Amino acid sequence: MDNKNPTIQQIALAAGISPSTVSRVINNYAGVTEKTRRKVQSFIDFYNYQPNVAAQSLNNKSTKTLSVFFPYEFLQIDDIFSTDNVICHKQVKAISTAATERGYRLLASIISEPSNPEQQDMIRRTFRSGMVDGGIFVDFDEPSLIVEEMAKDGYIVGVLNHEPEKNFGNGHIVFCITDREIGMYAVSYLYGLGHRKIAVIGGPERKYSSKQRCYGILQAMKDFNIESVWFERVELSARATYDCLLNKLQRTQEDNFPTAIICGSDTIAFGAIEALKKANLIVPEDVSVIGMDNHILCTMIKPALTTFDVDTSLILLDLTTAVIDCIENNFDSPVRKQYRFSFIERDSCCPPKKTGRVQNA
Repeated sequence: MDNKNPTIQQIALAAGISPSTVSRVINNYAGVTEKTRRKVQSFIDFYNYQPNVAAQSLNNKSTKTLSVFFPYEFLQIDDIFSTDNVICHKQVKAISTAATERGYRLLASIISEPSNPEQQDMIRRTFRSGMVDGGIFVDFDEPSLIVEEMAKDGYIVGVLNHEPEKNFGNGHIVFCITDREIGMYAVSYLYGLGHRKIAVIGGPERKYSSKQRCYGILQAMKDFNIESVWFERVELSARATYDCLLNKLQRTQEDNFPTAIICGSDTIAFGAIEALKKANLIVPEDVSVIGMDNHILCTMIKPALTTFDVDTSLILLDLTTAVIDCIENNFDSPVRKQYRFSFIERDSCCPPKKTGRVQNA
């Protein structure tokens, strides 16, 4: 260990306890036995550990400020089909509403590359500077090592869509969606309509939600003894989906066309519908399409999109409230919460044709 500038994690490793316990001792929090407190203090004294400004400010007063980190793609507008700016607006509004009601300000940052060392250093400085009481990470890529590091260092971290089974400390708050169940339900619904030739266009595997949805889809297809006609992954972009699907249709014989396509998001579904129209295929008579997220545009396109409603704004409002509760009440255990979905049946799915390229049930 570097005696000149040890970290909380190094102190914890030397003492054989968790970083969150070291943080609680440093911040003079309750819930630590006197024996453990003396043990931690002995290692702090031996290594001449100096708490950073953030830890010292927590002892004295709250800054009443939260840092919120958004992935860069939420602000991209790549084509006429793009919808991410609407999603971002709703999410910012939800976090801001919850924070304002409790008297907190927001310090927002856009992170284009969570694995970039310079951007990770910026996140570290934000927490360690004493400018914020806690942070919220919105839908970061997996694995998100900087989130793990900040939580293990004893900072209060709220995360939307992360692995709930991981525990990085008492201040590690994870709220997520039952995405795997969404994928399974989509397959079950189409199977019930009679579809057996189903294609899948999922989002990028680095996204926790996309990964879980695809896991659910593949599990259900295995359970129903269905093999996917195609399984493709694309960026969360309608343009990328349009190009991908149009290319697949041009290279596939008509007899092997799917009768239904499961899309990992509504944005992906919008691109798929446009590509099918370009290929002179009618939705849903020729190919059914199902999306996920219940975006505002789902009822405006033709046909209206069958999808799954997930109220991300409500989840973020609850997540922000939980982070503030943790700041003010010093939770003794990590917080986990999962949110279920609602299925919205509209006009983009129907039973497959009994003739032509459709495979009979």
